[in-house]
This record gives sequence, C-alpha cells and structure tokens, in this order.
Amino acid sequence: MQPDFEHLLILQDRDLRLQDIAHQLEKIPKDKEMATLRLAQTTAASEAAKKTVQENEMAIKSLHFLFMLRISREQVGLTPL
Repeated sequence: MQPDFEHLLILQDRDLRLQDIAHQLEKIPKDKEMATLRLAQTTAASEAAKKTVQENEMAIKSLHFLFMLRISREQVGLTPL
C-alpha cells in the first residue's frame, strides 16, 4: 500500500474513534441524570417498604399483646375481652 493511503486510513480510524468518544461524552450528563432519578426512586421505594415493615411489626406486637392479655385473663378466670 502507498504510505499516503495508509496514513489516510489511520487518520480515518482515529477520526471515527474521536467521534465515538465525543458522542459518549455528550451522553454522560443525561446518563448521570437518569442514574440520579433511578436512585431517588429506589430510595423512595425502600423508605416506603421500610415504613410498611415497621407498621406491620407494630401490628404484630399489638396482636401479640392482646393475645397474651386474653390468655392471662382466661388463666385467672376473668371474662375474655
């Protein structure tokens, strides 16, 4: 191959790589914004799930307390609630 033609092919390859890198650089802010949004959504869903678990735990403790109270009352011969 002629040296000039080889140089043109090398230059074309480098130009294509530069265009690809420039395109990737343009996408970075949008990708960052989308990642930040996904993080916020995931955090909100996690907090909602955590709150639901806490509410369920409180309901279980309340039911357990009422159950133990009923058992205690029945053992002493009092009328159930």
